Amino acid sequence: MQPRLLRVEQAAAYCGCSINHFKAYIAPHISAQNWLEVCQLDWRWEVKIPELNTSIFIIPADFGGTGKGGVKNTDERIVVLNEATKQVIEAQRGLHPQYVFPCDGKAVGRMLNNAWKNARKRAAKEYEQITVVPANEDFKNLRVHDLKHTFGCRLRVAGVDEEDRKDLMGHKSDKSVTSHYSAPTLEA
Repeated sequence: MQPRLLRVEQAAAYCGCSINHFKAYIAPHISAQNWLEVCQLDWRWEVKIPELNTSIFIIPADFGGTGKGGVKNTDERIVVLNEATKQVIEAQRGLHPQYVFPCDGKAVGRMLNNAWKNARKRAAKEYEQITVVPANEDFKNLRVHDLKHTFGCRLRVAGVDEEDRKDLMGHKSDKSVTSHYSAPTLEA
């Protein structure tokens, strides 16, 4: 199945209709985290970098989210926040003492749920209002994992070399997984 890649105006439509479940996956769209790393993202993992007026999150390799040792590649994961991600994170600050993306007082359980499906519908309507163009079926049926493909493609289009893409996407092996997530086709 071909990945469905988000164009900039489509991403804007998704951001415009965010709820906690959806916001939790805008950050990985930008940072390519595994969905469980996002659902379990913990304020205790935040490391402030005052010299740069930002912070990063260091996800422990064994945080336990998967039941198999935490982070998918079994290495500690550093999540760098760009301006868009910082805005999402800051909007979450104070909602829960432990989890960045809480739901009913605990961490979000999974991403592909009714909240995601409802967010897709709202985003399609928002997109149609912004662009005055009907949203295509791929956009209306965007899968959570398509965000990782979009991120990888955007990195490649921006000229980020494969080694850096591999690090940013949390890939460990020398296999062509990073290339798989970084197909050269992406509309501006």
